[in-house]
Amino acid sequence: KLYEREVPRSERMRSLGKMNRVPTLSRTDRLRFLLGYLDADAGERQAWKTSARELLAIHAAKVDDDLERSERRCLDENRDYGAFESGEWRGHFLKKRSDRAGGLSLEEARALANGGEAAYRMEPAADAIGEWKRANRKAKEGGPVPVAVLVKRSSSEGKIAFPKA
Repeated sequence: KLYEREVPRSERMRSLGKMNRVPTLSRTDRLRFLLGYLDADAGERQAWKTSARELLAIHAAKVDDDLERSERRCLDENRDYGAFESGEWRGHFLKKRSDRAGGLSLEEARALANGGEAAYRMEPAADAIGEWKRANRKAKEGGPVPVAVLVKRSSSEGKIAFPKA
């Protein structure tokens, strides 16, 4: 977005807070960037600790938002997830992509539902969709990445597939 005048402080802080999610940037690099960024305004440079606290709060809120978003997205048909039906099962799966390890094709997801469970660690779940959402949230926090959820058509029971470690 282009502004006719100075970019509003709230927009700048939001952008900087989102930048904190980049895991390859060290804390030292982030602080160096922040101090260099704040050098443009003497008042902001003097109060850099206040700005740093504000950025950490924005970052924490954005991380929470990202985790909630991962729970919602895993049930949508999008570039990362797909839905399928096969026999008495319906479910969702993590799509196979060249830029990440793991994932299934639609055919592999259907084969999984039809007895191809040997290559995966299966966890039973009374509320399979709820557990699938929680597993995707935990994956964003560093846990194992689930590749599929299988739900019986007649109930909410099912199982979640994880790659064998």
